[in-house]
Amino acid sequence: MLKIRLLGNFELEYEGRQLKLNAPPRAVSLLAWLLPHPSTQPREQLAAQLWPELPDEATRANLRRHLNHLTHALPPATDRPWLIITRNTVQWNPAADCWLDVSAFERACAENDPAVTELYRGDLLTDVFDDWLLYERERLRNLYLAALERLARDALAQHRYTEATGYARQMLDTDPLHEDYIRLLMSIRYAAGDRAGAIADYERFRRELQGELDTEPMPETLTLYEAIVHNASLPQLAASSTPAAPAATSHQRKPFILPFGGRDREMAQLTEAWQQAQQGHGGLALLSGEAGIGKTRLTAEMSAMVLAQGGRAIRGAAAGDSFPYQAIVLALRSALPLLAAIDADPAELSALLPLLPELRQRRPDLMPLPRLEPQHERDRLYFALTTCIAAISKPRPLLFIIEDLHWAGAATLDFLRFFAARLSEYPLLLLATYREGEVERSHPLHELRRTLGQLPLAQHLALTPLGEAAVEAIVSQVAGLQGEDLGAQLYAEGEGNPLFLSELIADRLEGGAASSAHTGVHALINERFARLQPNTRLLAEVAAVAGPSFDADLVREVAGWNSGQALAALDELLDRSLVRDEGR
Repeated sequence: MLKIRLLGNFELEYEGRQLKLNAPPRAVSLLAWLLPHPSTQPREQLAAQLWPELPDEATRANLRRHLNHLTHALPPATDRPWLIITRNTVQWNPAADCWLDVSAFERACAENDPAVTELYRGDLLTDVFDDWLLYERERLRNLYLAALERLARDALAQHRYTEATGYARQMLDTDPLHEDYIRLLMSIRYAAGDRAGAIADYERFRRELQGELDTEPMPETLTLYEAIVHNASLPQLAASSTPAAPAATSHQRKPFILPFGGRDREMAQLTEAWQQAQQGHGGLALLSGEAGIGKTRLTAEMSAMVLAQGGRAIRGAAAGDSFPYQAIVLALRSALPLLAAIDADPAELSALLPLLPELRQRRPDLMPLPRLEPQHERDRLYFALTTCIAAISKPRPLLFIIEDLHWAGAATLDFLRFFAARLSEYPLLLLATYREGEVERSHPLHELRRTLGQLPLAQHLALTPLGEAAVEAIVSQVAGLQGEDLGAQLYAEGEGNPLFLSELIADRLEGGAASSAHTGVHALINERFARLQPNTRLLAEVAAVAGPSFDADLVREVAGWNSGQALAALDELLDRSLVRDEGR
């Protein structure tokens, strides 16, 4: 077999022996053109491509001479010629017994095969400087970097931090001043628990950027750096929205992240909404579902996609809602460098100081504004928030994630009503999540949801349990699981709830050592039941004894209640999606 390597320096190998191509230098360029293009090449076009500076007659003569050199320089073919040459065309024989590193590299990229790192020894023919090579060289380099990024993110999602770090470093070796790559490396090291290493990588990059280009890192990079310094969560990490946990002790379960799957429809809908936002038509997506159904994971996957496409993503959570506008403040606080760098009227930024007093540390030119009447104060704040968030989205489209909207206070919900009505003017997608079972009929979000649903670019996605086929596909991706019909079994046990499925798989990977606890599942169930009224909890306990399905009258009789008491408790269970009426 003839082996030809074009990535890096040109190499020729035949039957295991290294060969030297005894031909003029331009013969290598000719070979490099023919090999990736096995179709028939017109001689005139080929000659003009390789010698664009010469007249037609000279180019044709050069081509004849170099084809002759190449034919004699290649080893003798056993049964099929290497080249098929006619009066008008030239072609590398597609049936020849030949291996080309470029072809193997492109296949590895398409299959997400780690072999790309071995095949890509360097840029295409690094010591050849023909003009036509520039585009192809850049194309293959971009393929290589994209493949490395996919491999790095896959390894990160599976907690293979050493591999992920290696891929990210190779990306930086290829393009040392690319800020997307340093952000990925910092995120990986932080997720691995190496916070000091992530900070050191940033400082090293900042010095190199200052020395080479006399500039400072982008606000996105500074935002990530400050999040790491303050040990905050990172939207860049699709697998988890929390900082890396300390290593598990002997009595703790090792962290397990469920492979992402079964959400193609929802991802397609959100991707379409994001594409609309990229074109300047902002929108709103409300994502609902029960606890553990995968709302946070879906928003994290969206965030990772947006960041990979060059967009921006910020996130705030309303959990607890311990102060007014909590989710909005937390999202903007995580992006202070972006906020401080926007091109906006200082008065607009100054209006945010009551919510974000730390903004003055970055913008000492900002001064507190005079107090107004409460209604006017609120209007000024709402317009300022809207203007500043929109300004963040102008350089790069923005994904604004608000989680746990069911816990948001009246101030947050009121601003969202104001903000959502103006989204269509900006390259911004607002993605808000809430638990359907927490939104009772009297909950303020119930009315807000109806109002927002009337907006032209608003959509509501309700996450349901994963189907059996999706569970089986996810289980098949987890190494180390054994058992016949395991996917179907885990589907039956977890009823398609991703959190339950994750706990069940983690338990099996631990050899069943934690099967008596299922800590995560128990904590979730205890949390939901703790918020029920006492009579409702009692009804749920009686119903649980009755089995997966129960008759309401039977449960009422066992509890010894009248119809009014039983119906009130049952209504609460239905409102919180803890039971469902099979007759509805």
